[in-house]
Amino acid sequence: MACTGNETSVSVTGRLPPRHSPPAPSPKRDRMSSRPTAGRRWWCTPAVPFGVEHLEEEKERVQPFIMDELHRLMPDLPPPASVKCQKWRYSQVTRSVADCPGQMTLLSEPLLVCGGDGFTQSNFDGCIESALKVFQVLKSSL
Repeated sequence: MACTGNETSVSVTGRLPPRHSPPAPSPKRDRMSSRPTAGRRWWCTPAVPFGVEHLEEEKERVQPFIMDELHRLMPDLPPPASVKCQKWRYSQVTRSVADCPGQMTLLSEPLLVCGGDGFTQSNFDGCIESALKVFQVLKSSL
């Protein structure tokens, strides 16, 4: 199946400095956010063309581009306490699965349906479109 391309997505995850009065630990919070020295986290993922263009570059060379653009878009965002740049070689859809608009039914009995943006387009709308198609298949099988 050709649901993923061979390009990369470069994601930058940052941790903001802790707030003046950190929230009380909660069982619903992850282990990092309940620490008094931990700040809020954010994640920034550039568009597919950026990932394709910078596929073979070192993370250390790409991270400044992302951070500069993030600062341009959000100038009031405090500087992060830490930053981690992550490359995802197989993360974005460049060609969706042919002739499978939104989903692919692999088995009728037992029902096995595949879905995701690999069957539509690589964005949030593609995920929603696929989820609705999978829902239609599941609903019609009941």
